[in-house]
Amino acid sequence: MIAVVAVAALMVWLPAHPSFDDNRRSLATLDLAAGHWHTVKYSLVMPLLAVLPYRLGRAVGMGSFLLDNFVTLVWIPWSLWIGSRLSRLRGRRFGVGVVALATGSMFTGYVTSFNAEALSMMIASAGILLIVDARSRAQKVSGIVVTGIGIAIIPVLAVACGAAAVLLWWRRRNSALLISCAIAAAWMVVDASITTGHLSLSKYGSDPGDETNFQLLPWGHVAGFGYPFLFGLVGILFSLGRGLLWYQPGFFRRAPQPDDAVAQWRWCLTLIVVAMIPIYSKWWAWYGGVSFGPRFFLIGVVPAATALCTQLQVGRSLRTWLGAVLLTLWTAWVGIVGAAYYITPRTDLFCRLENFRYVPLCWYSGEYSSLLSPTWDREVWPGASQILFGTLIGIVALGVIVQLTPRARWGEVQARARALLQRGATDG
Repeated sequence: MIAVVAVAALMVWLPAHPSFDDNRRSLATLDLAAGHWHTVKYSLVMPLLAVLPYRLGRAVGMGSFLLDNFVTLVWIPWSLWIGSRLSRLRGRRFGVGVVALATGSMFTGYVTSFNAEALSMMIASAGILLIVDARSRAQKVSGIVVTGIGIAIIPVLAVACGAAAVLLWWRRRNSALLISCAIAAAWMVVDASITTGHLSLSKYGSDPGDETNFQLLPWGHVAGFGYPFLFGLVGILFSLGRGLLWYQPGFFRRAPQPDDAVAQWRWCLTLIVVAMIPIYSKWWAWYGGVSFGPRFFLIGVVPAATALCTQLQVGRSLRTWLGAVLLTLWTAWVGIVGAAYYITPRTDLFCRLENFRYVPLCWYSGEYSSLLSPTWDREVWPGASQILFGTLIGIVALGVIVQLTPRARWGEVQARARALLQRGATDG
């Protein structure tokens, strides 16, 4: 508990990187706290959840602090609960490892802002774990409600969740996730109908802001779900500035594991991400604006961390283990860059230049990728808080590798190393 609070204190110390969407949701919270229904295309679940903490904080002069650090404060109970639940299922080292790798990932770029994707990631992942590991009817009902709330924060998750829910029902005859999706879908209709003043299924797609003109790309003006599917898909999966392959490499790892609640949990979360990919591939803003990595798919850091921890712990071969080690270190680099820079200053300026004229280069060009631009853009070095938190992420990643790797594996590594040295001496 002490360690979690200490990490949260460091997170509060980090600079925030709020996006346009984050600021709009923050303003919605202020309006709702004042008793006014806020008209905005985003789901109002997150602002509604933040109203009570904001009002309580305002009563003691800390309203702005609690609002600005709302996601960080939610991270405290999330990390404790997920860690304890996974510890009971697969051991304490595994539980701590998953929380550590999920936190020390691209999540660090969003935890300090009023970010809906980060909040949805925590609430939905906790609810789904409760569903697949429910020990009583009360726990299952709680899981259904929590998951429904987490999914409703990001409306597209309701559609993606439906695919995972159907397969979960088909394989396990567990209809709980279907009910959660129905709750989220029902909220979408209520929210959209109140906001638009008539029966409506969604607030998205009708906003005049849901369009842009990509001057450097062949298709120019794009609106709504009008982006070329193939190029959206390639960008989401492989682009150096937004690709899941680079920002969540563990997501693509196969993780041999027992067919237990943890496996079902990872399987459900993975299916949700997979189902979202074709949906966002058509969306005009599939890249998530000027942001750090594929932010719409932030929930993927949880199954990615679970896969890496599983391979570190029970990887069948030395090659599998080495791959997990390298990807764990790379994930830590993603977390360090997110905490230290988010987007480097000159890259951020370039992405916004001439009304975002050159922003496609920030998706596809390695030079302007958030992960590689710190190697040349040194206009502003990170401050003490970023250096401290980044160092912590690196140390934690190494600790996870050491703690989850069985002794037999270390013995195999030493034997291979000695064999290579002896071969080198003989050849020499």
